[in-house]
Amino acid sequence: MKREIVGLLNAHDRAGGNVLLRSGAVVDGFRIVRCAVPGSETYVAEFECERIPLTCPLYAFLPRTRILESCA
Repeated sequence: MKREIVGLLNAHDRAGGNVLLRSGAVVDGFRIVRCAVPGSETYVAEFECERIPLTCPLYAFLPRTRILESCA
């Protein structure tokens, strides 16, 4: 499912670096993952932008994205 960023979204790459996504960026492969690491976010969004794997807290991802196409 493709989603479009509709605001600023701060995400993290696999190396732990910060990536700022701006309005209009398209992300793909979105999925929700439950983390078992104490002290971390309970749920994170995993996705790709320009083929770069990224993550961010689910509570930040959902209100800053919108669906571009359905999986029907």
